[in-house]
Amino acid sequence: MKSFCKKSICIFLFFTIFSIHAQETKKRIAVLPFSHDKNISKEESGFITEKIRTSLIKTGLYEVISNDQIENMMKIKGAKQSVGAGSCTSEECIIDLGNALECEKMLTGNILKAFGLFTINGKVLDVVSQHYEKAEEVTISKKEEFPLAAENLVAKISGKKIKEPDKLINRRVLILDFVNTQNREEFGYLAVSIPDAFLEPIQATKSFDLLNRNIWQKHVKKNDYKPEEAYDEDIAIKVGAKAEADVVVIGSFSLIGSQMQMVSKAIQISSQRVMVTKTKLTGVDSNMFTAISQLADEMSTEMKKTLPPLPQKVLVQERVKYIDTGKKTYSGMLVRTLIIPGLGHVFADQWRGWIYMPLWVGSIGAFAFGVMDFATKEEVYNNASNNLEKTYAEMNDAFLLRNFSFLAVVGVYAISIADILFFGKSYEQLAFHKQNTSASFYASIKPNINTTQNKINNKNLNNQGDLYVSLKYEKRF
Repeated sequence: MKSFCKKSICIFLFFTIFSIHAQETKKRIAVLPFSHDKNISKEESGFITEKIRTSLIKTGLYEVISNDQIENMMKIKGAKQSVGAGSCTSEECIIDLGNALECEKMLTGNILKAFGLFTINGKVLDVVSQHYEKAEEVTISKKEEFPLAAENLVAKISGKKIKEPDKLINRRVLILDFVNTQNREEFGYLAVSIPDAFLEPIQATKSFDLLNRNIWQKHVKKNDYKPEEAYDEDIAIKVGAKAEADVVVIGSFSLIGSQMQMVSKAIQISSQRVMVTKTKLTGVDSNMFTAISQLADEMSTEMKKTLPPLPQKVLVQERVKYIDTGKKTYSGMLVRTLIIPGLGHVFADQWRGWIYMPLWVGSIGAFAFGVMDFATKEEVYNNASNNLEKTYAEMNDAFLLRNFSFLAVVGVYAISIADILFFGKSYEQLAFHKQNTSASFYASIKPNINTTQNKINNKNLNNQGDLYVSLKYEKRF
């Protein structure tokens, strides 16, 4: 009994000492507020600093000193009334503060913007050796990536791998011609000029990729749609889906008394919902050009807030929410299958259709032959005066061929319809996914496409005609 107690006490002491040792191995680290340039606000810098603290805690490798402790120590030492970005940047100050906080490590850094990219730099100073032992940086293209960038910086510093931040992908936008609801010929030019004025502000947000405006005009030239149908939301969604757009912008304008009313809408293809609506009322004079520019700016700003860039996986999933399979619908498959078994499957790109159709056609051919052959053999048997057994056997064979081929015709027809009834919905979805495979493919080759698209857009912006130039002129002055 005594031996058992001694062993129990030893085991207890071992685990207690081990747990204490494990806690002691956590290094105390303080994260000083990151300094920043004029492109980063104080709030954004504070958010990044706090995100880094939180990420360090999650690694389980450090005992992270809170911001309140740092501020209190700064006050005690009289460095400043409150700690802020750049308040303690010299190596001497950092070491002194680290000793006062009884820290082994001090993490400092800065956030800069250069050449259109944001870079978060972090350096770890060993308080004992008074040397920087590690320096890492993370570069991103958008402020929206700051949270994941902070986590990635901590992963590099701590050596603990975390998931790489998902790259944010811009939504694709198609702008249709605006509709002259009153068909006033003297204002017909606005149908093209107003949406053209949207190109530059939307592109300036850097949150969208513009599709070529000629897409809608090509549909009109082919007589797919009428010009006045550009303001029809259902048609706009169909056109946008075929163009593989994520957002389609539509609008209209009309004269109300002596004033021009312009309405613009941004429709999200995946949800088929109007996400942004803006209206502008202006006089029919030189102020109209300013109002058009204001409408374009307001729409662009609101669209950026409401429809921000998304991680690649999320955007691809969103792109496949809306089904525009043309006529490849469940009802379309069923109707075609009722006419010819297997035709609905072929319509939905299902290989089964190429089995059902030949089987059914072959069965019909066999049945037709069997009917004629039986009629002939029956007549021969009825008129036969000798060889009755032989003629009867031949008639019986023709009879069996006719009946079995008829059963085959009915069977293939029934199986084909049952297949559509039970699995047609899944075929419809598969047809949709097949048509939308290009969404994920596009995301993977997006940089090259964007480069080409930007060239197209820039070319369009530089060749929009005198009115758009005047709009830019009015906006400037």
